[in-house]
Amino acid sequence: MKRLALAALAALLALPAAAHAQWQLGGNVGFRSRPENGTTVNGTQLEMMIVHKRGATTHFFDLAWTQMRNETPDGGAVRENALEGTILFRRALRGPFGIGAGPALGYSLGCSSGGTGSVGYGPTTCLVEYATKGTLRPGYAIQLDLEQANARGAVLRAGIRASGHTVASGTVTPKPSIWLGFTLPLI
Repeated sequence: MKRLALAALAALLALPAAAHAQWQLGGNVGFRSRPENGTTVNGTQLEMMIVHKRGATTHFFDLAWTQMRNETPDGGAVRENALEGTILFRRALRGPFGIGAGPALGYSLGCSSGGTGSVGYGPTTCLVEYATKGTLRPGYAIQLDLEQANARGAVLRAGIRASGHTVASGTVTPKPSIWLGFTLPLI
């Protein structure tokens, strides 16, 4: 068994560097919005991604923490916290541009209060039902992006994503987000 493991390790190390660079790890930050009761609810996202590139197709495995800031009538804010996992299948277009789509799954971590006019900080009742703690919502994501790699394999990534029916996006209608991030080769 040891010989087999050593042979597999030796074969892996003998592969060209480009084969190792197909798997990348990185992250991004972004801003989101959605319409809600005649106003716009803004939010942020912090995302970790694992990327696997094979030819013209790239697979993204993303896990994002999102926080949407929903205003209360008294001027305070309820912050809707959620995790959103996405699997995107990206296809290269012309130059650095690409388009991707795939399923998404949102999980609500609950709501917290804070801001001007609020009673205090801490857990609070959510203003929308789908943001209630423990809510699981399957949805989708569509993305248009660009990527620029350097000689060492690091990739700068930026894009516009529309997601629907997740905790952060609310309804089925796609809601926009913009993001900027990077990935680095795993080995």
